[in-house]
Amino acid sequence: MTTPQYDGYPQPNDPSQAAAESDRNNAGYIHLFGGIFGIVIALILWLVLKDKSTFVDAEGKKAVNFQIWATIGYIIGAILVVAIIGPFISLAVWIVSLIFGIKNYQAVKAGQPTSYPIDVQLIK
Repeated sequence: MTTPQYDGYPQPNDPSQAAAESDRNNAGYIHLFGGIFGIVIALILWLVLKDKSTFVDAEGKKAVNFQIWATIGYIIGAILVVAIIGPFISLAVWIVSLIFGIKNYQAVKAGQPTSYPIDVQLIK
């Protein structure tokens, strides 16, 4: 059974796409490290790697856009620290970011399209 070919998403077992493995790795690292460490790492990786391929650029934009929203969640948590719920909000944002970073890392490595729960494109 073959999986459908998505535009810009190379299939992992296709020998003609061997060079695309590095693109999948790079895109996966942007998702993973963004989920673990936040916007700064995701943004640096995307800026450094975006010119390597359109796949890395597209996936990096998704990761950075989500990390912008996660950062807004961290700021809200920092503001609400006075109300005692701030640390819980920040922890929840980090856990969601981590889960989706790992999920999207695995999807990119498998050549599948990715998505985040907030899909507002601030960086186009």
